[in-house]
Amino acid sequence: MVAKERGSISGLVVCLVAACMAVVGLSLESGRVVHAYGELASLSASAARIGGQEISGIQDGSIYIDRPRALEAMRRYLQVHRENGEFQIGTTSVSVTLHRTVGTGFLRILGISSRTVSVTRSVIVQKG
Repeated sequence: MVAKERGSISGLVVCLVAACMAVVGLSLESGRVVHAYGELASLSASAARIGGQEISGIQDGSIYIDRPRALEAMRRYLQVHRENGEFQIGTTSVSVTLHRTVGTGFLRILGISSRTVSVTRSVIVQKG
């Protein structure tokens, strides 16, 4: 009876180790994506705030965002941080969208070589 059970623990240990490695690998990949999302959220919010500060028309009471100045200010800010963005500039609002592709390590085994993270942040200029 002892001979039949020989090696059964080895199979269980191999399965448990593989499962633990999968959990650790997926946790690391998720952490990299969350980190990239946090960076892009901060950069896009800051760029939108910078664009929203380029206002005109204060003296005559018709506040609006100076589109060329806002666009230039946001582009300069993102260039310093080596990012490119998409900008939407309205009369009193600015939106900045950033994209980043995050390479994967562990998920390559499953055929997933990268994840794309996209973040949009907006600013609305109000009188007051």
